[in-house]
Amino acid sequence: MYPDKTAVLDGDRQYSYRQFADRSWRLANALRSAGLGKGDRVATLLFNSVPMLEAHFGVPTAGGALVPVNFRLSSAEVGYILRHSGARYLLLAAELKPLAAPLDLAGVTVIRCADGAGTPTSSSWPRPPRSGRPAGWPMRRRRSRSTTPPAPPASPRGCNTPTAARS
Repeated sequence: MYPDKTAVLDGDRQYSYRQFADRSWRLANALRSAGLGKGDRVATLLFNSVPMLEAHFGVPTAGGALVPVNFRLSSAEVGYILRHSGARYLLLAAELKPLAAPLDLAGVTVIRCADGAGTPTSSSWPRPPRSGRPAGWPMRRRRSRSTTPPAPPASPRGCNTPTAARS
């Protein structure tokens, strides 16, 4: 509704909803170009910043499942999570490269984010499609969900509260 309003503030960086959507779509398209299939797991070893937020939107848009990994864990714990989750891709902040260095990342495609700014080292992200979704993806219908639970059925007296037995 408001594509030019500020959506994200991260330090001195500021992105509008349009820019944020464009960045998320670029991440989704880059993952699909790298071979991401529906249901593939994408682990993230990122700080709580713009790149992590983009991953929360870009990975599901590409059809993947997001596996956020806490950057405060040890290398052994990170390695266990990557193996156990079956992650095929890893979005890695450049500053966290030493944490991932001792890991055996065979079979995992590592995508590095430079300087924590959310800008991957590859500057040639594909542009998002004009339709707003990847080619060949079906439209998803949204179901309306009520936030209030259904009322219990009325009692025979027309009252919803039970009455205590009188003796």
